[in-house]
Amino acid sequence: MVRKSMYQDIQKLKKKRLSKREVARCLQLDRKTVRKYYQMSEDEYRRYSQEHKLRNRVLDLYRQDILEIHANNGYVPINMSCPD
Repeated sequence: MVRKSMYQDIQKLKKKRLSKREVARCLQLDRKTVRKYYQMSEDEYRRYSQEHKLRNRVLDLYRQDILEIHANNGYVPINMSCPD
């Protein structure tokens, strides 16, 4: 999801009659992303962003456990890379 300022930039360039491809190139975004927001009205964007702000996050269920492990580790960063 793009921030409101990026959505507004897409809409400004749309009003200047730039194509989706030109907008994508100008803002260095994927064309599929531009296509999605290029067609959205302000109200649609507002509803979409509200829906995605409140979505459930997978790790929320484990938040307390993760924080406890981190505290027990003395707040030292934990290496999460896979062993070779």
